Amino acid sequence: MKQRVLIFGGSSQLAPVLIDSLGSDFEFVVTTSSPPGRFHASRNVREAGYPRDKPLELKESIGGDWDAIVSLVPITALPDLLPVLGNSRTGRFVALSTASVQTKANTRSPLESAFLESVEAGETAFWKFCSENGIPGVLLRPAMTYGGADNNIGFIRRMGKRFGFFPVVSRSGLRQPVHVDDVVQAVMSALTSAAAIGNTYLVGGGERLTFEEMARRTVHAETGRARVVRVPATVLALVLRVLSYLPRFNYLDADMVRRMREDHVFDNGPAQRDLGIAPRRFLEDSSGEKTHSRIGNS
Repeated sequence: MKQRVLIFGGSSQLAPVLIDSLGSDFEFVVTTSSPPGRFHASRNVREAGYPRDKPLELKESIGGDWDAIVSLVPITALPDLLPVLGNSRTGRFVALSTASVQTKANTRSPLESAFLESVEAGETAFWKFCSENGIPGVLLRPAMTYGGADNNIGFIRRMGKRFGFFPVVSRSGLRQPVHVDDVVQAVMSALTSAAAIGNTYLVGGGERLTFEEMARRTVHAETGRARVVRVPATVLALVLRVLSYLPRFNYLDADMVRRMREDHVFDNGPAQRDLGIAPRRFLEDSSGEKTHSRIGNS
């Protein structure tokens, strides 16, 4: 009999990778607020759609107990989905959060402060649900991801493609980006590791490099040229502030310049010990070879 896995977040970049990695021995129900059809060719996947503003409509369509539940939705959205589980039993509940709770802890941006509060609320709701229902839970906080429809690396990639370069400030801080496949490996290990139960893990990449070097490699992977341009911090802050007034770039703010100089690095030790992960270096394939192919979607 196939094991049953419920996945919150069918539109996540990780969902198809996780399903392919777990394989045909599992039966999946994948929830999505996007139009269904992403997994129509998969015999062992059933999609359960719901209106974005009415997640409780899922309750009837996903009823039953589960061998495992995996949440790939933003942790800020998880509290609205937990009630649909009712009294469902499961052997393991793994949820993804974000390493931003560490890297943005000292943010000066009101928007990011509000975001961090909602992240904290999401994590608290997850642990409360697990505790009240006697469910073994594991929480993962991935660092900046790449290799899919990511935001941060994707922004650098798109800028590099459009203009042929990316602006950075001098003395940029360290980064530790992690490939989506390595995050999926952490999820899979969290589903079976007894040592992981009840713990929260930071999941960073296998290399620490400066923001400038990260941008250089990203632009090179997209354009074949490794061009970054150093810009005075005051100038870049002004540019970001102006761009933030455009709807398309309303997520930008001048505080990004300060964070560009900060070190956003993580201790993978606990995750390596309990989950056995071995994340690759930045823009390196799983065999250890450097790759200069396109990263993410156009």
